[in-house]
Amino acid sequence: MIKVHQVNLFRTQGRSQRQILDHCDLKVSRGERVAIMGESGAGKSTLLHLIAGLERPDSGHIEVNGDTLEGRTAAQLCQYRKRIGLVFQQFNLLPTLTVADNVLFQHRLNHLNDEQGVIDTIAGPLGLIPLWELYPDQLSGGEQQRVAIARALAHHPKLILADEPTGNLDEHTGDEVMALFAQLTRQLGLTLVMVTHSRRVAATLERTLHLREGRLHD
Repeated sequence: MIKVHQVNLFRTQGRSQRQILDHCDLKVSRGERVAIMGESGAGKSTLLHLIAGLERPDSGHIEVNGDTLEGRTAAQLCQYRKRIGLVFQQFNLLPTLTVADNVLFQHRLNHLNDEQGVIDTIAGPLGLIPLWELYPDQLSGGEQQRVAIARALAHHPKLILADEPTGNLDEHTGDEVMALFAQLTRQLGLTLVMVTHSRRVAATLERTLHLREGRLHD
């Protein structure tokens, strides 16, 4: 599903450059669920952004589901992102839309027509039906993150990229949200790559990798 090969990425800091990723390699099989851990500033989120096509590497090769990302135009990368699911630490919900419209936003952008299926298989298990007509500012943090997860799953992506999805939640709420998230991705057979600082969260997935000095280690 994912092949990252010999990827390098630099950041300019004043008059010098810092290497964030150093010939970084990653392979993730279809249906596998992988956690990426590492110190703050190690490049975990950057690696996720590269796989999502939100940033470009300075060199190296990234392939997702048989598609090569390098050389694609901004418009092509935008179309690519419509086929994957993204969950971030910040919920990024649209404040003027109800829970229903936030959940179904990406689904409708992809011109899909099985909204009842989304309600039955995703919104229902995430406990969102009682919140369906509410707005984001009427929800708790845990409820908002469940909406963000449902939105990421609603258009039936095969790949989910999650960046600290429980980072803004207290420990108890984060555990509840993560349990639901892990259960749904497992049931739907999705590939999941998650950046997390929590060993407890990482332990819910099948494999944990550590990013150190620009490279991934078991």
